[in-house]
Amino acid sequence: MAVFQPAVQSSTSGNLVAAQAVDNDPSTVACTARDASSTPWWAVDLGEPTEIRFIFVTSPKDEGWLIQTLRQLFNVLA
Repeated sequence: MAVFQPAVQSSTSGNLVAAQAVDNDPSTVACTARDASSTPWWAVDLGEPTEIRFIFVTSPKDEGWLIQTLRQLFNVLA
């Protein structure tokens, strides 16, 4: 649904731009720059109102902060 749709993010870490998260290539990733003073975000325009039943987020390494944030944001239980 999100493949090749317009994507944006709050900042860019290196050359890891938002569009790489929706390019249908599992070897590329997007990454916002994250530090103590920032609130990073990433968004994709699906083109029309769409019911979202689940979100699949991957990370190239074990990011405990990411898992904890997603659990809090979506009230996900372990």
